[in-house]
Amino acid sequence: MKQHQALTLLLSAGLLSGICASAADTLSVRTFRHEGPLATTAPLRIDSLNVDGKAFDPDALLDSPAGSALVGTLSQAGWTETVPRETGLHLLGFSVENRRFAKAQLLLEGLKGCKLYVDGKPAQPATLKLEPGTHDFVLKYLVTEQDSSTVVPSVRITSAQPLSLREDGRRIFSLDLNTQGENCSWVSVSPGGRYYSVGYHVTGQDGKGASWFELIRRADGQVVGRQDQPYSWVPVPPAPQPKTKRSAKAAAGPEERYWYTRQGLQGRDLILADAETGRETLWAGNIPEGRFTFVPGGRYLVYSLEQKGPKEGDVHQILTPDDRQPGWRNRGYLALYDRVTGLLEPLTWGWHNVRLSDISADGSKILFQTSEERLSQRPTTLYSLYVMDLGTRQAECIVERDGFLNGASFSPDGADILITASPEAFGGIGKDVRSPALCRPARRPQRAALDQGFRALHPPGGLEQLRRQGLCDRGGQGLQEPLPHRSGHGGRRAPA
Repeated sequence: MKQHQALTLLLSAGLLSGICASAADTLSVRTFRHEGPLATTAPLRIDSLNVDGKAFDPDALLDSPAGSALVGTLSQAGWTETVPRETGLHLLGFSVENRRFAKAQLLLEGLKGCKLYVDGKPAQPATLKLEPGTHDFVLKYLVTEQDSSTVVPSVRITSAQPLSLREDGRRIFSLDLNTQGENCSWVSVSPGGRYYSVGYHVTGQDGKGASWFELIRRADGQVVGRQDQPYSWVPVPPAPQPKTKRSAKAAAGPEERYWYTRQGLQGRDLILADAETGRETLWAGNIPEGRFTFVPGGRYLVYSLEQKGPKEGDVHQILTPDDRQPGWRNRGYLALYDRVTGLLEPLTWGWHNVRLSDISADGSKILFQTSEERLSQRPTTLYSLYVMDLGTRQAECIVERDGFLNGASFSPDGADILITASPEAFGGIGKDVRSPALCRPARRPQRAALDQGFRALHPPGGLEQLRRQGLCDRGGQGLQEPLPHRSGHGGRRAPA
């Protein structure tokens, strides 16, 4: 009985291996895109042997980088079956497509001393690993004077997965299309709107990337500048309103300038450049290190700096779970740099992190946020929003300990503040209101004011219409009831 079972297993294994062997797919390639010949010249042989004790090998010319650079031109080359044997370097190309992960083997007949490239990288014909997608195969070979005149190459690729030739120049969607190629990564417009800057990032097949930024004139679309760092515009304070039509017509637009930093003889220099003429001027020399933001008016910079936290030895106390992350004990703060006096004085001081949100258009006020942890309940991080007058250094808390804030910015006239947040901010007011809410910096957004504005947007008599428009839930009861007061969501905290 055991012998019968063993014989059955052997027959089953042999039958299965036969099925697998017969399932191997063989793809024959007899037409190729051809590029060449590329002229090559043997080097002057000063010695018979090199430093490794080897004689000169003509096939070493296959490693010439010029041939690799021309791989991309094969997509426009014509198709051929016979390869002329003209002296020089030749390239043969074709594209293979597979829908599944595949291991393949390439067999070449008719050519000797070839080098294979798959998707721009050297590959071994006996061990090919192909991810799902369209792959470019390139054969690079060298023809010498001793070779025959014409040859008909033949390529066979065997794999257990189906393979097919792609001769229309197109590609199927694959994962590398998400990460490779050129992308637009950044756009900014000058204060006067006459110029804009576009940033590009390109990623190659090896994962390495490069970035550059172009300065473009909006009137004619001409590229007037290119550099490897972003074009950061110098803010312009609002111009006074012209009193007459003649003065309004004669008024010129704001000067379009961008800034950058470079290392000078005395330290870090801040340079301003005119977008129209490219003329550069030194704004200030030997400025402090750190990230900064221009204050409209041309005299001050607001620095976002970091204070290093205390360090302990090999044995130390972990205050919170995030304390295991490097840099968690460091704290951010704001400082003001005066170009005239060269002084850098702190604007904030304390234990909590501080982050700059915005600067008003006239340069008189700044918006900043503070953050603190609260691990006992959700949300575990609370944010407070402040407005500070740079002249008096007096600050007012606009939003206190709300865990769902994201950012804030001044309106152009500085009278209003636009807050971006998740729907749960301000006690959940964003769950039903789809219009952006503006709050005045002159007073705090108290609970009653928010409820009043909420009812004004959603009158009780229009629930059915709002329900049809999808602006309220099925019951609609939450639109008629006052919003519940929750501790830590806007305004002052409720008493315990």
